[in-house]
Amino acid sequence: MAVLFLRAIPVIAEIDETLSVDPEDLERKISDKTKALIAVHMRGFQCDMDRIRKVAVEYGVKVVEDVAQACGGSYRGRRLGSIGDVAAFSFQLNKAITAGEGGAVTTNDDDAYIKAAVFHDAPFYLRFGAEPSLGLNFRLNEVSAAILLAQLRKIDSIISRMRKRKANIVKALSGLDGIEVHKPVDPQGDIAVAVVIFLESFEKAELFARALNAENIGAWHLFNPNRKDLHVYYHWDTVMNKVSFASKGCPYTCPLYGKSIEYTREMCPKTLKILSRAVNIDVSPLLTDEDEATIIEGVEKVAKSILR
Repeated sequence: MAVLFLRAIPVIAEIDETLSVDPEDLERKISDKTKALIAVHMRGFQCDMDRIRKVAVEYGVKVVEDVAQACGGSYRGRRLGSIGDVAAFSFQLNKAITAGEGGAVTTNDDDAYIKAAVFHDAPFYLRFGAEPSLGLNFRLNEVSAAILLAQLRKIDSIISRMRKRKANIVKALSGLDGIEVHKPVDPQGDIAVAVVIFLESFEKAELFARALNAENIGAWHLFNPNRKDLHVYYHWDTVMNKVSFASKGCPYTCPLYGKSIEYTREMCPKTLKILSRAVNIDVSPLLTDEDEATIIEGVEKVAKSILR
């Protein structure tokens, strides 16, 4: 939506087994029109930022980090959100820390900072002595900001609790036949909001997730074509149908792009194959020893029944 709002063309790249964007496919899809690469750190897992930065430098494009689902995480000693040219965070209720709503932008680039500040509050150009530019009102209210400051002070302890629980769960599940446990690019920097396991087929993964739910375990199959999940490009109807903010179809009809782009549900087969075998098991900082044991016992019970 952010790309389309700017009247730009979104180009969709594959993911790999890290469950993050595939740097090789990212490079294949760069053209002379490419302005930025978006690295989305999904479910607390990091993108391979060294490889992405290398591609960006080679082709002279910017890197935008989407840290909405990975606030507090790191990549090889660097905080996520400090590696790309600019980064976006979310503090909506489903995130690692929450203010109820709101977000943040981080950057080391003075020009990007001023543009972001003015866009979120149009009169800010006066404060910076900048040229007048277009902006909207996206100011975070003071009550949410106060809540967020308190949350920020707790984020390391929240993540520490999740990492402890995830480590115990992963250790228990790693010895189960027929299950492959996902490994982040940098396990030390994973914020541990989820354990993802891979099964041998779509059918096994779908059945496994349903069986876990029956055991009262928070889990879901990461891709089912019949179940809408807007985290997966396959279900992006607005993109597939080329829905536009402009009445005449811009950016898709804009002559500045100079060529047409087509989207199909099957345009990223590697992504669908990976996600169709994946089951997400939620990890919460509120888990107790009993909850942890229930998850482990539940997965073992389902694996014994389904994977025998």
